[in-house]
Amino acid sequence: MEKCEVYITGSSAQMLSGEIVTQMRGRALSWEIFPFTFQEFLDYKGIESDAPLSSRKRLIIQKAFEGYWKTGGFPEVAGFEQMLRLKTHQEYFNAMLFRDLVERHDISHPKAVTDLAHRLVDNISSLYSINNLTGYLKSLGHKAPKASVSNYLEWFEDAYILFSVRIFDASLARANTNPKKIYCIDHALVTSVSSGILINSDHLLENLVFIALRRLTPELKLAEGIIVTRSEEECIQVASGLEPVFLQSRFRD
Repeated sequence: MEKCEVYITGSSAQMLSGEIVTQMRGRALSWEIFPFTFQEFLDYKGIESDAPLSSRKRLIIQKAFEGYWKTGGFPEVAGFEQMLRLKTHQEYFNAMLFRDLVERHDISHPKAVTDLAHRLVDNISSLYSINNLTGYLKSLGHKAPKASVSNYLEWFEDAYILFSVRIFDASLARANTNPKKIYCIDHALVTSVSSGILINSDHLLENLVFIALRRLTPELKLAEGIIVTRSEEECIQVASGLEPVFLQSRFRD
C-alpha cells in the first residue's frame, strides 16, 4: 500500500481558528493564510527574482509590481480584467462581513456593520476612535452603543478583514486610550470596495507594508507588537524583538 499523508481542511463561519484548536483539544494545528505577497505573486507569474538582477529583469519585476499593485494578493483575481476584479473583490468583502460577522454573531442590525466597515475602508491607514465611529453610526440613524462598536472591531480582526493597531506611547495608560489605526487584509481590496474619495497611494502602500509585517509575526495576536508612532513622519514600529525597528512607507515625489 502506498504511503500518503491526508490533510483535512475546511472553512466555517461557525468556528474560528482559536475555537477549532479548543474544540479539537490539541489535535489540530492552525496556520494563518494571507493573500499573496509580492514574492509569491512573482512565483505565481513565473517571474524569477533571484539576484543579481539585470536591467531587463529589474524592468520585468517593476512591471510585475504594477500588476500586483492593481490586483492585490488574492490568487483568483490575479488574471481578471478590471471590472471582474472589482466585482469579485466586492463579493469577497460582502461574504466576509455577512458569513463571518453577521451570521456568526447573529447581528440584528447588519447595516450598521456594513456601514462601519465601509467607513473604515474609506479611511484605511488612518486614525480612528471608538467615540468618532459611534458618532458616525449615530449620524446614519444606527443605535449602536460604544460596546457594540468595540465588538464589531474585534470581530473584524477575528475574521481577518480589518486590523486595528495602537499608537505607541511610553505610558501604557495613554497608549490604551490613544486613537488606533486601521488596516485591511489586502490593499487592492480597499480600492475595489472604498468610495475612493479619501484613499491615496501612500495609505495603500502603508497598508501593504503592515500586512507584510503582520505575516511575519504570527505569534503576535491581533497585530500586538506592531505599533504606530504619531509624529510629523509617521512610522510603523515593529516591536517583535528586543530592539524596535522603525519603517516609513511612502512613494517618492
